[in-house]
Amino acid sequence: MGILVLGGALRLWGVRFGLPSALLHLDEPPVVFRAREILQSGDGNPHWFHYPSFYLYLQVFLQAVGRVGGRTDPFLLARLSSVAAGVLTLWVTYALGRESLGRAVGLLGALFLATSFLHSRESHFATVDAAATLFVTASVYLSVVALKRSQTARTALVGAAALAGLAAGTKYNAGLVGVAPAVAARAGGRGGRSWPWVGGVVAAAGLVFLLTTPYAILDWDAFVEDIRFESRHYREGHFGFEGGFNAAYFARYLFSPGLGEGIVLFLVVGLVASIARRDRALAPILGFLAVYYVSISAVRVNFVRNLMPILPVLCVLAGWGVWVVVERLPAQRVTRMLTTGALLAGLVVLPIWRTATYSRAISHSTRVDAARWIAEHVPRGSTLAFELYGPENLPGGYRVLMVLHLSDRPLQWYEAQGVDYLVASSGAYEMAYSNSDRYPEVVARYDEIFRRFPVVHQIPGETIDPLYSSISPTIRILRGPDARSPTTTARDR
Repeated sequence: MGILVLGGALRLWGVRFGLPSALLHLDEPPVVFRAREILQSGDGNPHWFHYPSFYLYLQVFLQAVGRVGGRTDPFLLARLSSVAAGVLTLWVTYALGRESLGRAVGLLGALFLATSFLHSRESHFATVDAAATLFVTASVYLSVVALKRSQTARTALVGAAALAGLAAGTKYNAGLVGVAPAVAARAGGRGGRSWPWVGGVVAAAGLVFLLTTPYAILDWDAFVEDIRFESRHYREGHFGFEGGFNAAYFARYLFSPGLGEGIVLFLVVGLVASIARRDRALAPILGFLAVYYVSISAVRVNFVRNLMPILPVLCVLAGWGVWVVVERLPAQRVTRMLTTGALLAGLVVLPIWRTATYSRAISHSTRVDAARWIAEHVPRGSTLAFELYGPENLPGGYRVLMVLHLSDRPLQWYEAQGVDYLVASSGAYEMAYSNSDRYPEVVARYDEIFRRFPVVHQIPGETIDPLYSSISPTIRILRGPDARSPTTTARDR
């Protein structure tokens, strides 16, 4: 219970960021607004298949309930559904660890997931990742149950397959969890008799996917078009979020800040110990982990949110690593308890600090603060150039030029446009600076901008994960070539 409370508190803190008017996360409006359109029009076809449809339909249901209960912000409802999914995943992670490696490992796995920076952060958002991770973890859990409890094996296997379909209906790549019940079906059978069950797993998962995303068939052309777009997107790359050897990139991110340095070290111990254990009940866990990690590492785009579905499995393996080490401590009970307590405190204190720091930072978005500062200090009628993840909720009276990145335009363009102030956001420029070896020309153009246009005001943002600091980034307000003086002296920080 204490772990659930801790995990819930870390995920609820800051969940109202930007509300009721600032839309600070680019992936939230497509889900929430399309759910609203479905509810208002009565047309169940989302006409949009960049995500599967189950999460959209869930938001339609929540918005309908919210209307009955009063004027509830649909973004808040969607975010709370992610919080709930995140907390439920803690319980399922405990069940997975308990079933596969023992109660202590289950508790350790749930604790490590509760404090995980990446899982906590993504559980704040009205996006598909927390819900998909819940279904993935539940599917892996039932796959292990199918191998551990012969009397309920078939029921568990059917449930695991259905949850794999539900995972795919929430996020396409989460459907790879179908490997877990397929492995369980193969490992639990005898000779050729297992293959029909493997086929049944695939069929059941596919059926549930189609039930939750029915217009994949009913609007086939639109579905195929969006799937092709996403496939091309992941193959060709996404500025700021692409790499050549993503397996190493993901491992570094898990080390810090995704899971935590110490937890990852014990994860390695637990992974080696699990392979050496040769326990068939671990086959669904290890099989899914291997297939999924290779899959997300094989494409060019390296969004770290794609690590979410394997975080619970990784935390269970890290818990097993800790348990393997603890079992080798001195047998004296008091000594072992004190040493274990100190070890666990050392492992989770930094992840908790990172998660709490992030939640506090997004509670008061720098993008809203920047808009407020401009309204108070920059004369109306000024021309402003904003880039991605810039000020939000700016009042009227300004001429605003929007560019994707300030580096996209030469300095002469800002002069020709009569720009008074340029507003730079770390949510945009860190895409280049964090990958300076890949984008040297873009970095050089940003350097030129920062040399040419002096900073008149800077608002420090969230620094735990600068590349993903779009909600509360560092904002630099730069004096442009035609700037009128602010009404009061700007304060540099």
